[in-house]
Amino acid sequence: MASVYLSHLKSLLLLWPKVENHNNKKQVIKLKSEELLKHRPCNIVVIQVDDLAWHQLGCQNQSGFYETPHLDALAQQGWCFAQAYSAAPICSASRAGLLTGLSPAKLGLEFVSKPSQAPFPTHTKLLQPPYTQELPSSIPTLGDRLAQAGYITGFVGKWHLTQGGVSYLAYGATNGPRQRGFSWTHGQFGAHPYAYSDRTLKDYESGSFPTDGSSQAAVQFIRDNCHQPFYLHFASYFPHVPLYTPCRWSLEKYRHKNPSLTKQQITYAAMVESMDHYIGHILQELEQQSLASETLVIFTSDHGGDPRHDITGPYRGCKWTLYEGGIRVPFIIKWPQALKPNQVCDQPVGGIDLMPTLCDLALIDQPETCDGTTLAPLLMAGDQIGRSVPLFWHFPYYHPKMGYQGTTPCAAIRSQDWKLIYFFEDQRSELYQLELDTAESNDLARQEFKTSSHLECQLFSELRQRDARWPQQNPDYLDF
Repeated sequence: MASVYLSHLKSLLLLWPKVENHNNKKQVIKLKSEELLKHRPCNIVVIQVDDLAWHQLGCQNQSGFYETPHLDALAQQGWCFAQAYSAAPICSASRAGLLTGLSPAKLGLEFVSKPSQAPFPTHTKLLQPPYTQELPSSIPTLGDRLAQAGYITGFVGKWHLTQGGVSYLAYGATNGPRQRGFSWTHGQFGAHPYAYSDRTLKDYESGSFPTDGSSQAAVQFIRDNCHQPFYLHFASYFPHVPLYTPCRWSLEKYRHKNPSLTKQQITYAAMVESMDHYIGHILQELEQQSLASETLVIFTSDHGGDPRHDITGPYRGCKWTLYEGGIRVPFIIKWPQALKPNQVCDQPVGGIDLMPTLCDLALIDQPETCDGTTLAPLLMAGDQIGRSVPLFWHFPYYHPKMGYQGTTPCAAIRSQDWKLIYFFEDQRSELYQLELDTAESNDLARQEFKTSSHLECQLFSELRQRDARWPQQNPDYLDF
């Protein structure tokens, strides 16, 4: 651990009882194996979109501005989780956590994967850890585990977990999805595919959209494997920048809805509707193949929205921050075999919970080391989640773009209703009671000093157990 934090940590340890290492413990599911076998999903579809904030689904935004009819219907047919979190406030780290069930702190992949020659900031108060090039090859993914369980595994879309390719976002030949448990893949692009498009408006008929190769590939995967168990991971590039839609009718519709918005905000809303339309193709194909009733569908986002074109939602912060706006994400599960439709769940869940959950539901052992907690007892019997490892986040980086608030190195932890964010530069914490303050506007760190100190110590303990990489003091930084 960096010496700059050692004395601070020792003082906190005096206030906090010994924290057990739960890293290798698994929650025991109190369900009969026959019940699990009865409900074992025939097929699993995980849909992860890019840069979609919690409030940017129609069903979670009372303004009616965003239009997402297919995802709204999915929420009505399943469970909508009101307190769901990504593993990180940034792309690669979040995807790594979801696919492995491990904290990005454990993986040493807390930022986006970058080439070794990427510029490294040296003018900051702290020196951030080196950039990580790819997801460690020794760590099993959901593709690996579900393939072992007998599922045909397919990956479509954005991987973003390696720099082994010749260009940005390319899968590469050594650590792409095919090398990580997925026998079928589509999406070997060097950028978001719509970045290559002819960027002119077209007069599409109202309600119609251009063809999308990624969703077409996902539909084809379902058709080709409709007679055997499959796991499809659809990682949509939408609605990440570059912002673009060729649909003139869509831009005009959102401009008419709110003329005061910027061109970026209008285009973004149109992209959200396009995203929903293409996901609708996948959901409709499940219906057409008579698979919808026996398929577990999970929808989520990799992190919060981009502040450059996001319309202010109910939460503070944005992607790149550990405030709720950066890590609270939409999360929907539809599973007709086991879940009553049109339910809202208030229990906190995380993207890292998918690995242990899907392993349990597929009747295979969880990985020996897992930071996520199985949701199987919740889904099967309505039990409380027995979370032995708290939800926590580690972002020891500066974000280079635009200096948005909260982009200095930080970490956070949530315990019951309390959430603490620790800022490494000045070694201070902010404490919020989320049930009463979802906007994180009332910092209680001084008022609730004991709670704040306890959570700081627990956060440091979790990071230390995972050999987390810490930002270091910059000896060349002049701090007056």
